[in-house]
Amino acid sequence: MCLPVEQLHSRAKSLFTKFKQGGGRSYIEEAIDLGREALQLCPPGHPTRSVFLTCLARHLLGRYKQFGATSDFEAAIILDREALDLYPQGHPDRSESLVNLALGLSTRYKQFGGTEDLDEAIVLGRGALDLCPQGHPDRSRSLMNLAVDLSTRYDKLGGMEDLDEAIILGREAVDLRPQGHPDRSRSLINLAVALFARCKQFEGMEDLDEAIVLDREALDLRPQGHPDRSRSLMNLAVDLSTRYNKLGGMEDLDQAIILNREALDLRPQGHQIGRGL
Repeated sequence: MCLPVEQLHSRAKSLFTKFKQGGGRSYIEEAIDLGREALQLCPPGHPTRSVFLTCLARHLLGRYKQFGATSDFEAAIILDREALDLYPQGHPDRSESLVNLALGLSTRYKQFGGTEDLDEAIVLGRGALDLCPQGHPDRSRSLMNLAVDLSTRYDKLGGMEDLDEAIILGREAVDLRPQGHPDRSRSLINLAVALFARCKQFEGMEDLDEAIVLDREALDLRPQGHPDRSRSLMNLAVDLSTRYNKLGGMEDLDQAIILNREALDLRPQGHQIGRGL
């Protein structure tokens, strides 16, 4: 017997939550199957089609991040484009839809390196931020995503205006994610990455010192057992090694060695080491 579309949607969301909490692949597979079934029951013109488009796109992108099938994020981009068309100017969900499509395009850029995808993601990110003024609950997310895309374009093209803007946006994102916020560590690291990049460009010690402070706090927020602890260990180790190379402080070098050892112990053989989120 076919379930009502609302029940299909609710069960798909519940399964996706269980998948994100560590459930096996069967959870995400069933969530996507149910999402496709729900979407078939909401043809073009259906008043809630946009909701089901968005939900299925998120589940496909989640499966891509875990298992790496490019067809998933390609499908997610198509769904998000259609959903955005259903959220005209003035619609309360348009900002979230802009962010979702930008995320899919950024993901495709990382896979294939198409600058046009990154440029469009930045345009969409700016549009989303314009719809999220001070006090808007999605402002911090919009700030963070746009800052990441701008930093990424700086890495590709070297435009300092992108990096400077990423730092400005990153500072505000950190301010909007105080102690206790579940995404504070990512905001701290994103800002630290941008500051470290500017330090490399201009040899600014104040940027490096601030990056070290931010990465120390991020590491504190990723204790033993956290899945991203090794990344934070490496980030701080790179910061400290860089400061040692500039100033020669042995305490920085000693601590960098300790952090590197722990990071290597947490990483499987052949895993690439590098700075990042």
